[in-house]
Amino acid sequence: MLGHGNVIRWPIFWKRLGILVGAAALITIATLLVFPDAFVYFGILHAISLFSLLSLPFLRAPLWLVALIALIIMALGWGYADPFYNARPVSWLGFWTVPPLTNDLVPIFPWFGVVLGAIVLTRWLIASGQMAALGAIEANTRFKQLLATLGRWTLLIYLLHQPLLLGVLYPLSLVVRPGAEIQQQQFLSQCQATCLAGGTGADQCTTYCQCGLTGVIDNDLWEGVNSGNPSPSEQTALNTITQACSALIFPIAPK
Repeated sequence: MLGHGNVIRWPIFWKRLGILVGAAALITIATLLVFPDAFVYFGILHAISLFSLLSLPFLRAPLWLVALIALIIMALGWGYADPFYNARPVSWLGFWTVPPLTNDLVPIFPWFGVVLGAIVLTRWLIASGQMAALGAIEANTRFKQLLATLGRWTLLIYLLHQPLLLGVLYPLSLVVRPGAEIQQQQFLSQCQATCLAGGTGADQCTTYCQCGLTGVIDNDLWEGVNSGNPSPSEQTALNTITQACSALIFPIAPK
């Protein structure tokens, strides 16, 4: 909106959208190769691409309506949750109860509501004449010049910071174990996704995975779970836990 003024310059809009979609695809491919279990399937660039399209009708809609829809989307995003949305194919909507295992996720609910809120604020600034005052601010100091430069090259900065961070964090992740809370969250996310992919209901998967997590914690089986190559005794314990948890959601009928 700030870059187009009163009339959308469509060639520039589509060019920008194409760059964003291409960059988002590169992020997905790169993280899929490096982090296959936690790749980025709907990160910030994916969200910006989709939000850019979804925002178009709201640039001319009544301001009160845009504000109302923004509040509804944010309220739903922060106030509603259901285990059904823990599965990766629908997690990008944002209603999960267990955060999906991914390195970056910016769901529609509530974040599209935040974008609409920004549109409301920007339209108000333009209509009230405050935007002209902001535009008159000159980059006459080093700090202001730095901010102006960063603002013009945000996408490039984002794309460059990814390999730099991953180049440092990924080697560290190989030697530094995650905290207990993160480790448990990752276990639940992976378990839930696998369970749902097998066709089991969301509520049953939640029960099954919570049961499995309790069994792993009580029997101190993290070494075998994290390594992916449990010892014979650890595998026996894991099989016992799996059978017991399966019986919770698929009880054996009495003969």
